[in-house]
Amino acid sequence: MGYNGQNNGINCFISATILRLKNKDIVMNKKKKINQIHQKRLKAAKAKGNVKKKGTYISKADRAKLEASTESESENEAEDSTINIS
Repeated sequence: MGYNGQNNGINCFISATILRLKNKDIVMNKKKKINQIHQKRLKAAKAKGNVKKKGTYISKADRAKLEASTESESENEAEDSTINIS
């Protein structure tokens, strides 16, 4: 009987130790999850601050007009420079 009593005591010790280890894992998992959530929120906040703003949309017709006006300006400048040289 003494042997069984010691064996029960060891089993209780082992089961208590396993329970504590499991609780430690649970606590560590909670800390890990909290840290992950915190890092995710920090990343989102940083991304929100670094917004790349696009320019306003210019339609194809407007782009053609701008291109035509720049070409005419460059032709005028070229003509003016040839006139000044002569």
